[in-house]
Amino acid sequence: MRLSVLLLAVWFLLATTSCAHADPVTAIVGIISAVAKIGTIGQLVLGVALKVGASLLSRARGKREDQRPAGVKGSMTVGGDNPMSFIIGTYATAGQLEYVNSYGKAGKTPNAYLVQVVSLSDLPVSAMSSAVWINGEKCTIDWNAAPTDAGYPVLQYRQNGTDHLWVRFRDGTQTAVDPYLLSTFGADASRPWLADMIGRGVAYAIVTARVNREVMTSPPRCKFVLQGIKLYDIRKDTTAGGSGSHRWADPSTWEWSDNTKVAQYNLLRGLSYNGDWFYGGQNLAAFQLPASNWMAAMNECDRLVAVAAGGTEKQFRCGAEIALNYQPIEAIKELDKSCNGRTAELGGIYKTICGMPGLPVYSFGDEDIVITSEQQQDPFPAHEQTYNGAHASYPEPAEDWTNKDAPPRYNATYEAADDGQRLIADLSYPMVPYGTQVQRLMYAAIEEERRFIRHTGTLPPEAWLLEPLDAIAWTSARNGYDAKMFLIGDMDDLPGVNQVVAFRELDPLDYSWSSDRELPVSVGPTGPIVPPPQAMTGWAVGPAEVPDATGAARRPGIRIGCAADLEDVARIHVTVRLKATGAVVFDSDQTPYPRPGTNATYDWILSGAWCLPATLYQAQGRYVPFSTRETEASAWLDVMTPNILSTDVSVGLGEVREDVKSRFEELQGEFDNVWTRVEELTAAFSLEGAVGEIKRQELKASVGDALAQIIEERRVRASDDEAMAQLYTALTATVGSNLARLITEETARATADSAMASSITSLDAEVDGNLARLISEEQARATADSALSSSITGVSADLNGRFAGGLVKFEAAADQSGVNARFSVMLRATLNDAFKDSGFYIEIYTEGGVLKSRFAVKADQFVVWNGGSNAFLPIVIENGELKSNIANIGLVRAGRMLSPNNKVDFNLNAGTLEFYS
Repeated sequence: MRLSVLLLAVWFLLATTSCAHADPVTAIVGIISAVAKIGTIGQLVLGVALKVGASLLSRARGKREDQRPAGVKGSMTVGGDNPMSFIIGTYATAGQLEYVNSYGKAGKTPNAYLVQVVSLSDLPVSAMSSAVWINGEKCTIDWNAAPTDAGYPVLQYRQNGTDHLWVRFRDGTQTAVDPYLLSTFGADASRPWLADMIGRGVAYAIVTARVNREVMTSPPRCKFVLQGIKLYDIRKDTTAGGSGSHRWADPSTWEWSDNTKVAQYNLLRGLSYNGDWFYGGQNLAAFQLPASNWMAAMNECDRLVAVAAGGTEKQFRCGAEIALNYQPIEAIKELDKSCNGRTAELGGIYKTICGMPGLPVYSFGDEDIVITSEQQQDPFPAHEQTYNGAHASYPEPAEDWTNKDAPPRYNATYEAADDGQRLIADLSYPMVPYGTQVQRLMYAAIEEERRFIRHTGTLPPEAWLLEPLDAIAWTSARNGYDAKMFLIGDMDDLPGVNQVVAFRELDPLDYSWSSDRELPVSVGPTGPIVPPPQAMTGWAVGPAEVPDATGAARRPGIRIGCAADLEDVARIHVTVRLKATGAVVFDSDQTPYPRPGTNATYDWILSGAWCLPATLYQAQGRYVPFSTRETEASAWLDVMTPNILSTDVSVGLGEVREDVKSRFEELQGEFDNVWTRVEELTAAFSLEGAVGEIKRQELKASVGDALAQIIEERRVRASDDEAMAQLYTALTATVGSNLARLITEETARATADSAMASSITSLDAEVDGNLARLISEEQARATADSALSSSITGVSADLNGRFAGGLVKFEAAADQSGVNARFSVMLRATLNDAFKDSGFYIEIYTEGGVLKSRFAVKADQFVVWNGGSNAFLPIVIENGELKSNIANIGLVRAGRMLSPNNKVDFNLNAGTLEFYS
C-alpha cells in the first residue's frame, strides 16, 4: 500500500510539472508550485514536510537572491546598460540620466543654466505629481503657473521672486521632438539634440537649474512621483461581462489604476506597446483568467476600510517600478504579497483570491472521508517555523520614498503560548507605499500563521468539482470541528475518481480589520538640515547726543545696540527711515560686530547730515554673518532724536572741510598716477591660457646720432571668457639726447561680466633733461551693475628743478548706490624747495539716496570780481576769512559778533553784549 501511495505521489509531482510546462506563458512556468500551490501530496507522502502551501507570512519573508528586489530607485542611474522599466500604480523614481548640457547667461555667470533629461518610464504614464523630492527635500512643482520654455517652476527654488529650477514633463505619448531641447541644443557643436530625438513611448522629465550657490549647492538630484501606466480593467468592459468602455484590444480606452489585482491581471495577459509585446504573459486568452473570479478579487481590493485618522481608503493598492530583468513570476508573487492574495494555475486557467476568503463551497463530515485511504494531520509546526510577531518595511512617500519600518506587530497571548518567547518574522512589502495597508497585511499574516492545522485526506468523487483556493467546511466529531473552514491547497484524482485533497485551517476573522488595531506612525524629518534664520536678538534703539572735544552736545544721533558675544556675525545691517513718510535716510551693512569674548561694547551712535533734531525715526537691524546662512531683520523701533540745534557754524564747516580735503587728496593722487601710466604704455599684454596674434610693423631711418622711427603693433587675443584687441603706435625722433615722442594706445576688451574701451595718447619733448609732456586718456567701462566714463588731460613742464603741471578731469559714474558727475582741475608747481598746489572741482553726487551738488576751491586766495569800468571791490576769501566791502543780508544767524578793534563783543550764544574801552 505504501509503495502504491509513493508511486502515486511521484505521479502527482510529474503531472504537476507537465501541466506547468504546458503553460502558454513561458515567463510564468510553474506558477501553481512557485506562487500559490499549497503543498503537494508527493512532498507529504515522501515525508519531506506537511505543507498545504506557503502562508502569507512565509511568502512575505521569501527572497530570491537572483532577482533584483523591487523598490524605489533612490538615485539616478547613468550609462547605456541599465534595463528598461515601467511604473504601475503610484510610485517614485529617480530615473535614468539620458542627456546633460548647459547654456545661457544669468547676470555675470556664463553657462548659467544646467539642463538634465531624465527618462522615468519606458512605457507611457498617466501623470506626474506636483510633489517632487530634490536633494532629499520635498518640493512642489507649480503646475498652475504660466509655463516658460524650461517648464514649470519649483516653488522651493524661488528666491526674491526669481525662479531657479524648472521641470518640463513628457508622458511618453509625444510624437514630435521637444521644442525647448531642439531650440536650445539643436545646433550644439558637441552634444546636439536632434530633431529625431522624440523618445516615443518614453516618459521623461527635463530639469533646468539656474546656477546660484545660495539656492543650490549642488546639481539637483530629483525623485519624481508618477501615476504609472494605464491598465485594462475587465470590470469596465461591457463585452467581457463588466460595464464600461474598456476594451482589451484598444489600449486608448484604458485608465490608470492602482488596484493590485487589476495590475496582476495585466501582467499575466502581457503588456505591449504599439502592438509589440513588452513584458509579462504572451497570447493569454481572456477565458484563461475567468472574469467572475478576477472581478471578485478586484472588488475585494477596492473594498473600503476605515482608517484611524478618519475616513476610508481602498483595502489593497499597489505601486512599483518594474525593471524588465525582473522576472514576471516574481512580480506576480510580489503583487500577491501586496494584497494577501494567492494565484493558482489549473490546467491553463488562472484563478485568484485576495484578502478575506469566500464562503465555503463544499461541506463534509467524517463519514465523507474515504477511510480506506491514508489520512495525515499536522497540528503544529516546528519551533523554528513558528512566529508570533512581525516587523515589516515598505517605501514611505512622506520620507523621500525610502524604506521605512512599519510599527512592529506583537501579540502577548501568542508569546505566552510560545513559552514567553518573542518570535519575530521580518517581512518586506516593496510594492505597497501605504503604511496603513502594510499594517493590515502584517496583522493578517500573523493571525493566519497561527492557524497551524493541516490535513490530507481523500474525498468521494462528488468533490471533483472543487479546485485549489476553494474554501470548504468540515464537521468532525473525531477532531472536534463544527463546520470548521479550510482552504484547499492541492488536489488530484485517484482511480475511481476519488479526490485526494490537501487543505489548511482557515478563519475569516484573520482578515477582518478594525481601525482600532491601527498603530501610530511617526514620520521623521527628511532633506537637508538648514538652521532657521537667525533673529535680530537684543535689538534696541534710543536717542543719543554727539559731543564735541569739550564734551558739549553738538549733534543729535541715534544709539543702536544688539546682543553681545554672538558667533558667526560679521557686521550689523542698519536701516533708518522717517516714520512720517517711510523714506529711508540711512542704510548700511558696514557697522562692524566685535569679536566675541573681547569685552567690547555692543552699541553704536549713528549721526550725520541726515539726522535732524527733534525728529521721529524708525530703526531696523539685521545680523550679517560670515557664512551664507539666512538672518531675519528686527522689527522697526521708534526713536525721537534730541532737540539739539547747531549753534556753532564751525561744526558743520569742519565736516565740509574734511570731505573736501578728501576729494582734493584723491585728485592729487590722480595727478601722480597719470604720469605713471605714461611709463606703462608698453607693459606686457597677455591673457593666461589664451591664444592670440600680434602683427608688428616698423619703419626706421638713422644717420649718425639722428634716429627716426615708427612702430605699429596690432594685438588680438582671446580666451574662454575674455577677448582683447589693441592698437599700439609709437613715433620717435631723437638727435643725441634730444627726444621727441608720440605714443598712442587704443584698447577694446570684453570679459564675461564687463566691457572696456580706452585710448591713451602721450606727447614728450626732451632737450638736455628739460622735459615737456602732455597726456590724454579717455576710458569707458561697463559691468552688469555699473557704468563709468572719464576723460583726463595732463600737462607738465620740468626745467632744472622747476616744475609746473596741470590736470583736467571730467568723470561720470553710475552704480547701485547712485550717480556721480565731477569736473576737476588740479595745478601743481615746485620752485626750488617751495611747493604749492591749487585747484577746484564741481560735482553732483549721491548721499543717502539724495542728490547733492558742490563747488569746492583750494587756493590761498579766492576772489569774486565783477570787472568792467564800474567794478566794485572784490569779495575775497583769504586765510579762512571772508572779506567783503559791502554785505546786504536779510537774515544773519551768528554765534558771536566782534568789532574790528575788539572793543565790542556780542556773544549771541551766551546772550551777552560787552564793551571795552
